[in-house]
Amino acid sequence: YRSLCLLQALASQNAQLQKLVDTDQLTGVSSRQHFVETLQQELEVAQRQQSPLALVLFDIDFFKRINDGYGHAVGDQVLVTFAEVATRCLRGRDLLGRLGGSEFSILLPETDLGKALLIAEQIRSEVATISIPTENGTVQFTASVGASEACATDRSTDDLLKRTAQALHNAKAGGHDRIALA
Repeated sequence: YRSLCLLQALASQNAQLQKLVDTDQLTGVSSRQHFVETLQQELEVAQRQQSPLALVLFDIDFFKRINDGYGHAVGDQVLVTFAEVATRCLRGRDLLGRLGGSEFSILLPETDLGKALLIAEQIRSEVATISIPTENGTVQFTASVGASEACATDRSTDDLLKRTAQALHNAKAGGHDRIALA
């Protein structure tokens, strides 16, 4: 009986550790490591089944200004609020991850670029309506977005991520608060 209890406790602790690895502690969304692992698995499935797979990258515009002007606690609230809004717009199999800083990504299995664009636009437009009251005034922010669809020629997740990151760069270069497609 004692051995069984110890095994159950160990299994419980392992599950808790795995959750810590898989989850971004601030926002509660997928961690970068878990997101990239899941992207790899879904890319393999999409290529094997010849089904569409879309990837969307979001970056909160001028996030450094928010942190510098309002403080890191407000910056953290911006990140948490973005994650909450984006999560509400997603479907069951979609995966939202925080890649780092103010950059988030959404994995959209069985989704072509047209449908991904609709989801990205819904999130982008809802984010633009967020208002966070602070001691120093109300914080409002926008996000730039890059979107891409997996191709048969993608050899790895890096190919898809790089293409989507280039689209995000184009959105920022085009004036922020917009979507660019790759």
